[in-house]
Amino acid sequence: MKYKRHNYKNLQLIFFIITICFYFVSCSTYISLNNEKLLSQANDSAINKDYDLSIDIYNKILKKDNLNQKALYNKAIVLYEKGNTQEALKTLNSLIKINKYNEKAYLFKIKIYTEIKDIDSAIEEYQKIIKITPNNYSIRNEFITLLLDNFDNTDAFYSKLIKENSLFLIERNKNISLAAKALCIIEKNNAEYSALLYLNDKKIWEEIYSSN
Repeated sequence: MKYKRHNYKNLQLIFFIITICFYFVSCSTYISLNNEKLLSQANDSAINKDYDLSIDIYNKILKKDNLNQKALYNKAIVLYEKGNTQEALKTLNSLIKINKYNEKAYLFKIKIYTEIKDIDSAIEEYQKIIKITPNNYSIRNEFITLLLDNFDNTDAFYSKLIKENSLFLIERNKNISLAAKALCIIEKNNAEYSALLYLNDKKIWEEIYSSN
């Protein structure tokens, strides 16, 4: 009899645990579905350029779920579209605190910094994203292009970054034309870089060395 009572208590405990788990799963599913619905509403409002309503809905989502990366990213887009770049950057920083590997957040920050001509901050963001995704060659291509577009041959820091990233690409046989062009710009008298560019893009080589 004692054994049966003990067994019954165990069954009650198991049933209680299953019920609690089901409750939390159900709540989590409900919250997730509700958030998706609200996200859709916020996105629709943003498309219709009702930015204030869109931001209010994103804030409503984030009040319940402050780790919602979709809401944070989309809110940053709306803030940017509204012209509030500083708040957009703060929102993207909050997103990166949650997920330091969120490439989209870094790239969006770079877009904003580039547009407001804060090139030093854009460079910092490129360095961060390259550190966490070193083999993302397209990002290195963009970084080299940004550096070249703002290149000052008296700035040793820019030259160092251009050379470092260009050699990285060449060593891995990626976008050699751009990398060789960049190296020739910072070290025009380097015969090795000049030959490499000539072999890969004669037209660019002629543009760089036509004054010689």
